[in-house]
Amino acid sequence: MTQLQSVMREQKVRAGDAVWRKGDEVTDVVLVGDARLAFRELSSVPGASKEDAEPFGAGALLVNVYGLENRLKHELSLTAVAEGTIFRIEGEELLDFLDNNPGAFIWMRDTLVVL
Repeated sequence: MTQLQSVMREQKVRAGDAVWRKGDEVTDVVLVGDARLAFRELSSVPGASKEDAEPFGAGALLVNVYGLENRLKHELSLTAVAEGTIFRIEGEELLDFLDNNPGAFIWMRDTLVVL
């Protein structure tokens, strides 16, 4: 993980700031510091529970490996709901890391679900 820490860019966000916008290309990964982030559209998605729309807090790693690999667009907007810090990792940096760490790749592919 030290390799990933070396490529993280710290960013301050305020409540209401867009971190990812629906329709933009998936280009990076977000690790939540002390901010709180949420996918606001989840509250109107059929079948989504109230828990699905709960904000992500400290330590949450938000990544769409499939989207990075295939240059897809975000299907939801990620917005800061509380001021704080996030850390961004460029998608190419993450993909290079995963190429060299197949165990991490399998873990991310199988355990993290982000639209």
